[in-house]
Amino acid sequence: MKDVLLAIAEELVLFSAEEAQKVLAQVSRSDSALQACVERLVGEGALLPVEAGESVLGTPALLRWSDARVSLPEVRDAVAALGLTRRSYSDVHWDELTARLLGALEEDARALERDVVELLQPPKKLEMRYFDLAIEFHRHYSQILRLSFTEELSSIIPVHRWEEFFSILSRLRELLSRLDYR
Repeated sequence: MKDVLLAIAEELVLFSAEEAQKVLAQVSRSDSALQACVERLVGEGALLPVEAGESVLGTPALLRWSDARVSLPEVRDAVAALGLTRRSYSDVHWDELTARLLGALEEDARALERDVVELLQPPKKLEMRYFDLAIEFHRHYSQILRLSFTEELSSIIPVHRWEEFFSILSRLRELLSRLDYR
């Protein structure tokens, strides 16, 4: 199932759950484990959930979010037989997607900063929260940077907003470095 979903992502770039179900039916695969597999691939960073207003689809969808390339002839044939249209990263409303992703990170950063200033948790626990936040940021930021280097996306992805968040991480790093870890 994982390879089939990655192949669908390779063929369509941006797709809805309904489209995935149609392709799975076309290639004679059950969609009973679809949700669990989607959650796994989202957790691995291979797919990114896109909300209804964040793409031209206007419905919740999934976006290919890693460089993992899986090509299966039966999936390619099913996509063609169903007449599904390949989308591109330019079909994403990047301002809205960035606002959601960065909004969650900024909220976590504010909470962490408050907890560091007030020392509401042991320094080691605060440090771990910082690393979780930094990892989540870099997971998205590296893909954003990679995509923004393409000519068609360079003017529509708000990279500057991601770079601004990097300064927030730097400030948190400074605050954490002042704590006593004994």
